[in-house]
Amino acid sequence: MLGNKMRYLTGLSHGQIRYCSTLNHRPVLLDTVVRLLAPVDGKVYIDATFGGGGHTSAILRAAPNCRVYAIDADPLAINRATQLALTPNCHYKLKAIHCRFGQMENKLINVENLPPNSVDGILFDLGMSSMQIDDPLRGFSFRFSGPLDMRMNATSDQVRDVKIEKKPVACRRQGNFIRPMGPQHRCMTAAHVVNNIDEDDLADIIWTYGEDRKARKIAKSIVMERKKQPILTTDHLADIIDRRFPYKYRHEGQIHPATRTFQALRIFINDELYQLVDSLNACKRLLKTGGTLVAISFHSLEDRIVKRFLNGQDRPDFTSRSSPSSSRNYARLSHANKSDIQLNLDIKIDSPWKLITKRPIYPSLEEIADNPRAKSAKLRYAIYDPQHMM
Repeated sequence: MLGNKMRYLTGLSHGQIRYCSTLNHRPVLLDTVVRLLAPVDGKVYIDATFGGGGHTSAILRAAPNCRVYAIDADPLAINRATQLALTPNCHYKLKAIHCRFGQMENKLINVENLPPNSVDGILFDLGMSSMQIDDPLRGFSFRFSGPLDMRMNATSDQVRDVKIEKKPVACRRQGNFIRPMGPQHRCMTAAHVVNNIDEDDLADIIWTYGEDRKARKIAKSIVMERKKQPILTTDHLADIIDRRFPYKYRHEGQIHPATRTFQALRIFINDELYQLVDSLNACKRLLKTGGTLVAISFHSLEDRIVKRFLNGQDRPDFTSRSSPSSSRNYARLSHANKSDIQLNLDIKIDSPWKLITKRPIYPSLEEIADNPRAKSAKLRYAIYDPQHMM
């Protein structure tokens, strides 16, 4: 049963909810992104994560006659991009492309006939948009009670109801990635996963994509609860984890114990990290020599991938350097061994990327005060220079 707050919100139309959320969206590190991309009229740019469109709008303001391709898997974001493209100032300058960013190379080169290595700048803003977080119907946050959905590519009609089918959730492992498989995975919701997946697989997902050391205990609690009743709402799932790790066992300032589980489920369902690796590799076939890559990440998994990719690893390992490969391996370690795992240095190999700064750029204290969601942002950027390898 959805809470009172959810019932109140669902009394509004979908358009109203999304319109209100759009007003709260603030692009992170906006001035820095524009400064680094340095848009110029007549040149071509890709916003690989259009979201609310704040960065794209700023690029077009800086260079009114440049060309921008806006990529997003979210149909609601593509609707916003399409509307922006129809405005007089953006007409013929902005093209909305509905796809995952891991598919953008195929879409741009094979469908849009964009010549290879012809792009001047590519931007990734890997954070969730405010419209997605603040819309309870999407199920990304447990701040509101809503259906346990979490699909990036869900349409307006699909996010209205979450239906549970008794079908097992199949996983496949590719290196350190845990990926959904089977014909149903493209429309698989978080509710379907938590109600059907094997307990060990669920623990590994929470451990791998949430980096939560309590992953096995959380998975066990979820499996025990779903035997009593289906888990269909965000607040129900958060409450299960909250009961397992109540407030008195938490230190002051710690995040809610369900935060990492929600992150892990979202990453798994949308295959986010595998898509990120594919899209970063696509940049080498889209950017011209001297083109700029800018990537803003919001958690350590994304940042490790970006950092190691720019250091020359085409298929970077995103797991922590101090972590075992799965929750089961971690559970086998003694307390002493858990504290004693040695860190390994990042492997440095020839890279076609010229790093301008070794350390990431962070939002200013003023921006964080104005937009608290910017607090965890890290920006890394590099220049594509294949000659740099020689």
